[in-house]
Amino acid sequence: MKLLPKETYFAMLENSVGSHLFRNVYAEIDGEKKDILANGNFSCSFFVSSILSHFNFQLIKETHTGIKGLLADMKACGWVESDRRIPGAVVVWDQEITQPTLQTHDHVGFILDEHTAISNYDRDILAPQKHHIHFEGDPNGKAWRGIDKIFTHPFLES
Repeated sequence: MKLLPKETYFAMLENSVGSHLFRNVYAEIDGEKKDILANGNFSCSFFVSSILSHFNFQLIKETHTGIKGLLADMKACGWVESDRRIPGAVVVWDQEITQPTLQTHDHVGFILDEHTAISNYDRDILAPQKHHIHFEGDPNGKAWRGIDKIFTHPFLES
């Protein structure tokens, strides 16, 4: 038997749609148990890093709950910034302002093809979903959210 890591990687992306597996991570903060992903509202980096670390493909060293640590770990493991939208690449979208705090935050997910991505973005579903690479366009066809960076890895090129 020969395992097929790349095929497994893409199957994991497809099979993650709708999964609540990436919704909660608990930590003790000031003596209290807290869900640091806010029941899925801030779980995009945990989703991406969980997929990357799952089968020890050497794509990442550990799981992360923040994008800054995720991107640093990815770069240390051979991910490079690119302008190519290849399947399986990791995409970071432009910052968004969240309500009601009015704080900005990045968002991360995977590219499935030239026009489709998967990320944990839907505030109602709070689970990974397939969506347009620029999320939902407005009636004039403008992108709702632009792409900030794309990262590829030699694993995806093989």
